[in-house]
Amino acid sequence: MQSVHAYKSILDIPAQSNLAVIVVPAKLVMAAARECAQKGVHGMVVITAGFAEAGPAGRHMQRELMGIARESGMRVIGPTAWV
Repeated sequence: MQSVHAYKSILDIPAQSNLAVIVVPAKLVMAAARECAQKGVHGMVVITAGFAEAGPAGRHMQRELMGIARESGMRVIGPTAWV
C-alpha cells in the first residue's frame, strides 16, 4: 500500500520547501502566498484564473501577489504580468 502525506498548510510541513504549486481558486491564492513567504519558499507556481484577465479586482490581486513575492524574494510563475 502506498500513501502520500498531505498537509493543510505549508506551515505544517516539517521540512523546508523550495517550490510550492498553488492550485486553488483565486480568492485563496493570497493566503497561500503569504504562508509560502513565511515558510521561506523560494519559488511558487500559481495555477488559477481570476487575476488581471478578470478586471480591476483581479489586477489589484495580481499586484498584491507580486508585492508578496518581491518582499520575500520568492520567484513566481503564474499571474505575474505587470498591470
